[in-house]
Amino acid sequence: MEEFDFDAWVEGLKAIPEDRLMDAAAAVSRERRERPARAAEEKARAEIVAGLAETAPELVSAHVTLEEAKTDPGKVPEWKNPGSDFLKASRQGAVVKHAGKYWLSETETLNVWEPGAEGVHTTIWRDVTHEVLPPAPKTDGSGKVIAQGTADNPFPFVAGIQVKAGQYVLFQDQKYKVLQGHTLADYWPPNAAHSLFTKA
Repeated sequence: MEEFDFDAWVEGLKAIPEDRLMDAAAAVSRERRERPARAAEEKARAEIVAGLAETAPELVSAHVTLEEAKTDPGKVPEWKNPGSDFLKASRQGAVVKHAGKYWLSETETLNVWEPGAEGVHTTIWRDVTHEVLPPAPKTDGSGKVIAQGTADNPFPFVAGIQVKAGQYVLFQDQKYKVLQGHTLADYWPPNAAHSLFTKA
């Protein structure tokens, strides 16, 4: 799910022919009326599936939480495309394996998107591989552990990691210093988000 560019959409309005302008206004008005009903329907569907998970777990997809995944990564199921079968969709908080990584479903609605697919935002699926399978501690020559986030052991640039000002991240083999505390996000890469990072 790609980031919506409102300004580009507004600019695109200028291309609507005069004779279709009223149709466009009617479509926007219809969307305003129907959107709340769709959101309520999606929420109700998610609640029904959550209820079935309690009463008839064999009918719905396996639900492994992040804490369970950290304790036993072997429990995490492979992601399978649910198609239109919402009973097989992932619920919020479920962890799945896909393309060699572990993914956490972040959306409140039933998640049918493919983890890590192009255009799928981190508010839909978040890569939690670094949490499920944390890297071995890095040590110096004397065996002392080097804290992650320092210049000698930067965080990998993975969406969802919380960073503080003064810490370091590694992005495309380049080290960057964090200027403001935030949560790493794909749409704020260090080489473009100059208010958040500086080259180290």
